[in-house]
Amino acid sequence: MREDITERAPVPSRARRAVDRDAVTDAAPAYGRRDAGRKGTCDRMLYVMVADDDVSFEEGLRQTLDKYVDSEQLDLELAGWDDRPPNPLKPHDVVIHGGVTNADYGSQFVRYFVPILPLFGVGACKLAIDLEIEDGSGRTKNVRSSARQVMGLFGGSSNLMMKTNVKILTHRTAKAMARLLTGRTFLNCTAYQCALTALVTGLLSFIPFLGLLMGPIGAICGLIAFAVINSRELPRRKGMAIAGTILSVVGFISSIGWIALLAMSGK
Repeated sequence: MREDITERAPVPSRARRAVDRDAVTDAAPAYGRRDAGRKGTCDRMLYVMVADDDVSFEEGLRQTLDKYVDSEQLDLELAGWDDRPPNPLKPHDVVIHGGVTNADYGSQFVRYFVPILPLFGVGACKLAIDLEIEDGSGRTKNVRSSARQVMGLFGGSSNLMMKTNVKILTHRTAKAMARLLTGRTFLNCTAYQCALTALVTGLLSFIPFLGLLMGPIGAICGLIAFAVINSRELPRRKGMAIAGTILSVVGFISSIGWIALLAMSGK
């Protein structure tokens, strides 16, 4: 919970803007730049403030949150970079604040020449965050998480590895926010992923014998996706879930047919 409320002038720099976890301005949101594509008509705002950010974590988080707001059908608008949450928060406002606690690009030299050491943390590319998600009703969720990359081609590019870490942790944060606000463990985006998995495994199940494994996996994923998408009346991938389920069942049956045919030809 935010305990100490202080007023702070916005700092132009995105990456290095200092934001204390327990210090959020008490002024009304400034007339800062809204993110592209926003109409500014929603009165339910999502504020994001990340301190000690030298890896563009906040930028990646904003992009990921935008996708989750859409997929989870949340009635929220992402506030601009210089906007600050009011005190107290409005009933349906949400604020994500905290900071990057560790950003270590590691050593490509170590990862390439001594690949065993990154498994124990030496030379690995590491990123850690400590964030708090809070809504206007007083509900909070702490996101204290870390990610690391230990190997790659020729030791792996440190910049690409850090981008992977950022992607992993932004998705964890966005999922935590969506689960806090919706009260759901199984999110809409997970249903969409299941539908895609069903379609891919359904196609793979037509490879002889592989369908014995891929068929059941695709059918289960497809049925789960269809049930969730249909019950929640979601706008996307219902047809994909149905197609994936049918393909998986047909592929599984065809694999059984291949086995039966080989057994008969061997007699």
